[in-house]
Amino acid sequence: MFHYARRAVNVLSNVIVILASIALIFFLNSTASADEVTETYDGIIVEQAFVQTNLGIPNSQLRLKISNLTSGDLTLTSISTEWFEEAKILVRMPGKGLIEVDTLSILQEETLELDTSHLVIELRNLKRAIKKGDKIEFELFFANQTVPVLADVHTLNS
Repeated sequence: MFHYARRAVNVLSNVIVILASIALIFFLNSTASADEVTETYDGIIVEQAFVQTNLGIPNSQLRLKISNLTSGDLTLTSISTEWFEEAKILVRMPGKGLIEVDTLSILQEETLELDTSHLVIELRNLKRAIKKGDKIEFELFFANQTVPVLADVHTLNS
């Protein structure tokens, strides 16, 4: 009798290992859209990152939300990607349109939404073709650290 109970426990253990392995494989193969992912780096939270583009136009915009949960103010100094020649920080000024700025300050405990606000990151001179659903890697350079960001491509014209 003891032999059968031990064998049943072994079989049950094997079944649990197989089910856990299947669940792990499913989890690792499932992909979330980059604009649904929240990335946190030493108190800097980046979420809802996406590139908004018109196909066939060489310039696009990087849209994202940055939250500063660090112990001080942040200064965004530049943005880099291999997909575009340059990225510029622009501020919409009443009566003047978009004005380029060298840096962007993010105060402690402040959240900037570069999707619905007067702030724009313009991506200039596309280096290679992009399409809806592509994922583009960026680096956000702050005065004291660099934060990697992955952004989905959204198109205005499908």
